[in-house]
Amino acid sequence: MVSWERKALNFINQTNRWNKDKHISSFLAFSISLLKNLLQADIALHLEFEDENTARVKDASPVQLNNQVVNAVPVRKMLYDHSFKIIYWPEIPPPPENMFPALLEGLSSVVIIPVYVEPHPGVIVLGWRKPQTYHSDFQDCMASIRLQLKEILTQSQQQLHFRGIAVRFDAILQAIPDAMVFINDEDAQGWVNQQAADLLSLSGPGEHAPAVLSGAIAQLPITFRVTRLPVVSQQVNGQLLIIKE
Repeated sequence: MVSWERKALNFINQTNRWNKDKHISSFLAFSISLLKNLLQADIALHLEFEDENTARVKDASPVQLNNQVVNAVPVRKMLYDHSFKIIYWPEIPPPPENMFPALLEGLSSVVIIPVYVEPHPGVIVLGWRKPQTYHSDFQDCMASIRLQLKEILTQSQQQLHFRGIAVRFDAILQAIPDAMVFINDEDAQGWVNQQAADLLSLSGPGEHAPAVLSGAIAQLPITFRVTRLPVVSQQVNGQLLIIKE
């Protein structure tokens, strides 16, 4: 008897070991391959919405399905009609309900999992040649898998977003001649420019732990003046410290 709970735990354990420093696209490719093997599916693919009207197949197994183009409009409508929940087709319906018959040729059953990868949403499609029965334990397994996908995709996208902010902010700090320190409101991240790194005897410019920065500033001679300016934006909130003697 298949243990769907064990398969869900296997997926979670293996995806937790994925290197989150890699680009998010590699995570999807890894996850789709893993899902195909764990669930013994005959096909697995990512259908990415490139724009309002176009969806393209990526990360497919078998690979000959890659780059096939599908009309995105009915797929989006299907997701909306199902409230963006997982869609189970124990028996593949005929067109027009089946809006990608060329991809599903020769299959009997399909599962469609909505996913969102910025800036393009899409779906993961899993298909089987033999008819499948989607009992509650299988659906619980798929729900756990989707939740894991969502959590890692969200974390990775946030990490990429904050890295982009850090690069832009660092460029701004380096262009200013004064010693500059930024600490965000959550005391989770801090940055310094080269002048501040030299002044505070840090290893170099860029990101440093806020506790390290606060400790180094506290050791400055009393001849130095620290001006604190609030930074409030949609992307980052915190304090900018300008240090002058």
